[in-house]
Amino acid sequence: MDYRRVKDKIFLRLDKGEDIQESVIAVCRREKINSAVYHGIGACSEAVIATYIPEDNVFLEHKKEGMLEMISLEGNITHDDAGELLSHAHVMYSYMNDAGKVEYFGGHLISAVTWFTAEMVVEPYEGEGIGKMKDPWSEVMVWKFPEQCDKEQNGAGAENGNGGESRD
Repeated sequence: MDYRRVKDKIFLRLDKGEDIQESVIAVCRREKINSAVYHGIGACSEAVIATYIPEDNVFLEHKKEGMLEMISLEGNITHDDAGELLSHAHVMYSYMNDAGKVEYFGGHLISAVTWFTAEMVVEPYEGEGIGKMKDPWSEVMVWKFPEQCDKEQNGAGAENGNGGESRD
């Protein structure tokens, strides 16, 4: 892995065998970044993605191995209440099936190992950072903005960004 910080962006190159999300988190730790967005392209030798099943409130995992062309990667870095960095990403791969046809494989990224290289751009959020909280409506983890942290600590509760109205 190698990277360069240029103004407000980090250009990150991963090498063979490196984990995509672990590498992004490692760079964020080194650079003292607690929230960011990232995107990238590259090739992976194995990937585990998940599909959310809302009826059961679970993620169904799918693993694929072989030459996986990472045609799109979009993710973000946030932190939990203890300050641990969290990566949330979605990815799309193309690959050749056994019949020689191109197929696609994508969803919520659980893990991915670089085959040849991955080229990524990390864009830090300079500020207090973005946390995570459980959304009471969907029961999935969503962004918790700094002002929500302040209100929760003062007992006022978190607004949901639409003037404090609740969802129907």
